[in-house]
Amino acid sequence: PRGLAFIIRLIEVQDPRVRMAAIRAAAEISVPGQEQVLTMLQQCLQDECSDVRGEAVKILGSIAVPGDARCVSWLVERLKDSQWCVRSSATRTLAGIAVVHGGRESSSSAASGTIGAIDSDCSGGGGSGADGGGGVGGGSGGGSGGAMEVDCDGRAIALAALMECMRSDEQEYVRIDAAQASRQVAGQGDEPLISALMECLEIENKEQVRIAFLDVLCDLAVVGDDRVGDAIRLRFNDVSPAVRQKAATALVKVGRPGDEQVVESLLGLLEDEAEEVRQAAVQAFKSTAKKNSPQVVQALCMRLEDESPAVRFFAVLTLGEVIERSEQALEVGQRVEINASMTGKLKGMNGTIAGFNNEDGSPVVLLDHGRVVTFHERDITEISEG
Repeated sequence: PRGLAFIIRLIEVQDPRVRMAAIRAAAEISVPGQEQVLTMLQQCLQDECSDVRGEAVKILGSIAVPGDARCVSWLVERLKDSQWCVRSSATRTLAGIAVVHGGRESSSSAASGTIGAIDSDCSGGGGSGADGGGGVGGGSGGGSGGAMEVDCDGRAIALAALMECMRSDEQEYVRIDAAQASRQVAGQGDEPLISALMECLEIENKEQVRIAFLDVLCDLAVVGDDRVGDAIRLRFNDVSPAVRQKAATALVKVGRPGDEQVVESLLGLLEDEAEEVRQAAVQAFKSTAKKNSPQVVQALCMRLEDESPAVRFFAVLTLGEVIERSEQALEVGQRVEINASMTGKLKGMNGTIAGFNNEDGSPVVLLDHGRVVTFHERDITEISEG
């Protein structure tokens, strides 16, 4: 395009703001895969100003052709940058371009990441902004090693580098972004990544990073993967209530509906000291408990007396999901069991429907010990014959 050569020459200007503007301008008048611009960006990735390097990393995501192993190698190099904001941007750009040729496409939203504040935090940070004199010729401010030798599979290279970031990067935001980017690069059930995430959960000391790892792990795992389920259950003993809360929701995503082991684990969380954990466990039964499960119904009824209003509220809602009324109308002579905790000492007793209240139609039950009591329909369960 006309004027592109002039714009490219601007990356030699001393002012880093001009170099950043030149990067953006070149991107606006070029097309993906344009060699002149890619060469320009490769040079800018070595700029001594971290703001310039960061801008080049972001713009590379719109210029590189998905799956271009060269561009993947340039970004992998930036994962060793001295500035965490550049490393973070590199993880997100990798998520957008590191795909197998002819393989699955990466999500266009992946490169944006979830740490929206990172870009603004980076501006002016540690050696950026006013540190640029000499432009590209000033050498790399990133302090990285040489570029990796790449093969035709840029995805494998990117994934290995992202997993290393998850394990060892000193900045927690980079570890989070690396995990989220790896989710976009890998496919569901990717064994090496799943193993790496479980390993990182064991050694990670930052609460929000463990939460992010759990989030990615449950997205990648195949439903019914017991090994992943066991790793998530270990987080039920985490020192952080927020991590235990996330573990409750993650276990439901990985476990099969009605899985007794999942149900047993969630029942244990109902006694957690943190109300947000108890609430998460209560809500989890909506999708994992079997209908009319006596064990779950009893546990939820006990939560109706929880000290937390939120837990009591969600216990009521979940009971409405777990208790399934019979499609057939109740009839005189049906055998029933009393199932609600509000019935006090009568809970668990059996009886026979003797009739219905004239005012609201509530069933009147003749209990086996001879007492006659009126109940709400939801407080009794029909006993199947035989």
